[in-house]
Amino acid sequence: MILSHIIVAVAWIIYGAIHSIFASTSVKKKMKATMGNAYISYRFWYSILAFLFLLMIVIYQITLPTFNLYQRNFYTNLIGSIIAGGGFYIMAICIRNYFNKLSGIEWLTKNEESVAIGTELVMKGIHKKVRHPLYLGTFLFIWGLLVIYPTGTMLVCDVVITIYTLIGIRFEEKKLLVQFGEQYARYMRDVPMILPKLF
Repeated sequence: MILSHIIVAVAWIIYGAIHSIFASTSVKKKMKATMGNAYISYRFWYSILAFLFLLMIVIYQITLPTFNLYQRNFYTNLIGSIIAGGGFYIMAICIRNYFNKLSGIEWLTKNEESVAIGTELVMKGIHKKVRHPLYLGTFLFIWGLLVIYPTGTMLVCDVVITIYTLIGIRFEEKKLLVQFGEQYARYMRDVPMILPKLF
C-alpha cells in the first residue's frame, strides 16, 4: 500500500515537471523556431495533451489501494462540498475570463500576430482581491475533495500539487515582473498572492 502512495507522488511530480518544461520560455522559443508558422497551435495541443495526461493520472490514482484518514459522514461531506464548491466556482470564473488564451484555442479563429498581441495584465474583478485566483480556487477545490474523500492517495496528491504550485508561482511572477515591470511590482505590493485580505 505504501508503494501505491509513492507511485501517486511520483506521477504528480513527473506531470508537474513536464508541465513546467513545456510551459517554460526557453522551450517555447525552441518550439517556435522548430515549428515555424505551426507554432500558433502549440498552446492548444499542449493543453489537450496536458488534460489527457491529467485524466490518466486521476483515473489511475482512483484504482490504487489506499486507506482512509477518517470515517466519512454527513458533516464532513457537507463541509468538503462547500469548500470544493467554492473553489470550483472561483476556477469557473477564471476559466470563463481567459479560457481561450490559456487553452490556446484562439489560434482557431485568429492569426499568429493577433494571438501574440493583446497580452495585458488583468487587475480587475477577482484579480483585485488576489493575484492568482485560479490557484486559490484550485487549492480550495482539491483540499475540499480531500475532506469528502479522505484517502491517503488524495492527501499525497494534494500535498504534491500544493507544493508544486507554490514553487511555480515564484517562477511565474519572475516572468511577469520581466514582462510588465513596475506595473506588476506595484500589483504585488497592493494585492496578496493567494489569500485575500479580509479587512
